[in-house]
Amino acid sequence: MLFNYRYYNIYVSYQLSAISYQLSAISYQLSAISYQLSAISYQLSAISYQLSAISLN
Repeated sequence: MLFNYRYYNIYVSYQLSAISYQLSAISYQLSAISYQLSAISYQLSAISYQLSAISLN
């Protein structure tokens, strides 16, 4: 029985490591999306600024 438990613990540990890796990958992707949204927001702000300058003229 101890032999089986040892393999079971290794299996569970491997699964938890895989889940942890996937969560890290998701976190990285969300960070990339957040960066892209920030860049888009910056560009929209620049466009808004330009439109404001045009309307003042």
